[in-house]
Amino acid sequence: MLLQMNHIRGIKLLNLVEDLKVSIFEENIDIAIDYIELGLDNILDSVCDNEIIKRIPIVSTVYSVCKIGSAIHEKHLLRKTLIFISSFNSKKIKAKKLEKYRKKIETNSIYAQEELGRVLLLLNKILDDEKAKILANLFRNYIEEEIDWEQFCEMTDITERIFLSDIFTLKQGYINSGVDLGEVQTYHLDRLIALGLFENHTRLGGIVVIDGGNLDDKSEGKVSTVKDVDITELGILFCANAGLI
Repeated sequence: MLLQMNHIRGIKLLNLVEDLKVSIFEENIDIAIDYIELGLDNILDSVCDNEIIKRIPIVSTVYSVCKIGSAIHEKHLLRKTLIFISSFNSKKIKAKKLEKYRKKIETNSIYAQEELGRVLLLLNKILDDEKAKILANLFRNYIEEEIDWEQFCEMTDITERIFLSDIFTLKQGYINSGVDLGEVQTYHLDRLIALGLFENHTRLGGIVVIDGGNLDDKSEGKVSTVKDVDITELGILFCANAGLI
């Protein structure tokens, strides 16, 4: 299904798709992290002073709109675009995988519009810089075929919806194969469960059930390692491909 939105803040989406198509295949793009962390008031001057950055097609297009409007939203989009490009290029993609993807989107414009268009619309919608990095990691792993398109779509939906304050709890769950009730605030767990990243085995029909554990283990002085809340397969996949671990 093709994306229905035709413009992003006055820029034709198809133009941005073409720009991004070229930009992701640019070699030797190096955007320093201190450059990305500049405040919005300085972002335009910094791009203007960097000829290499300005030559990146997707950055050039967004920058040209920022110069005209100089609105906060456009500056946010420019910074998120820079963060995305930087994070995307932070790890080298296997040449065969990259060439395979290049051929795919160059021979079928529908794939380019659907896949690159989704990335652009998400960059336009998300508010947090950290999510632009997550999106870049997911997209790179999609090109590497670590995840398929359905998984990419599911995990980008999660990226848009997840609270940044819940990511630490998600990492805890990944490292420890789950968490126990009382270790973290319940609202963190509830939100991660709602996203399908955690599952709680102590609740049945909304009622909290206290698990007595294995009586034989208790009699022998053993401590159960089973967690109250488990990380799901989706949670593990998200952590691995979003660059959280």
